[in-house]
Amino acid sequence: MPLRSILLMAFVLPSLPLCFVRPFYGIVLWTIIAFTSLHVYTARVLPVAILIAIPTLLGAFIFGRGWRNLFSVECGLLLVLWIWFTITTINAAANPLFADHVDDMWARWEYVSKVFLMTVATVGVVDSFARLRTLIIVIAVSFGFFVMKALPWLVLTGGADRIYGPDKSMIADNNDFGLALNMTLPLLFFLAQSETRIWVKRLFWGLFLATIPVIFFTYSRGALVGLTAVVGLDRKSTRLNSSH
Repeated sequence: MPLRSILLMAFVLPSLPLCFVRPFYGIVLWTIIAFTSLHVYTARVLPVAILIAIPTLLGAFIFGRGWRNLFSVECGLLLVLWIWFTITTINAAANPLFADHVDDMWARWEYVSKVFLMTVATVGVVDSFARLRTLIIVIAVSFGFFVMKALPWLVLTGGADRIYGPDKSMIADNNDFGLALNMTLPLLFFLAQSETRIWVKRLFWGLFLATIPVIFFTYSRGALVGLTAVVGLDRKSTRLNSSH
């Protein structure tokens, strides 16, 4: 077994009991694994995400204190969206035109359903602004990892090649990766704006600025359009904050 796999398992396996008694820790750990796809860089000896999700879900339903947040318009819309995905999957699976892709359809439905389930658990566990801010930091830094990994490659190649996300992940394609980085920019902007420690503020601003050229060099036209919209909104937010 490669050393990287041993190190990952040595960290994850002892953490599983903590994921149960402290489900917010499990949410954070699952988020890191899901967004950074660390298991892709190691031998897939164990289903890491599932190992983390099971005790986290059990702990969330037992110890979670924010389940009242599920009774909101946003969560209602999320449920409607999942029901719609289920109906359309059933309809497509019954269509003879897609007979050769039924297994792929249900595999994707299962994948999306797992993400929705962990989203529900997150709503039930993240019950304070402090926890929400911590989760945002985890998400932003997870994608910041890819940004810092890509920058040396940009310098060495002169931007000659497209930048992709990690293999066999939900952001593997350059378009998906560009979209994910665009979604990360407002998080980094918020963290940089709200941080009081100077060195941490500079770190978030640095990641924010470094993310922009990485988006360019995904060579995704959709990501470029999205970047224009996101940066425009961030500038508008800055003007609003300064006016107050």
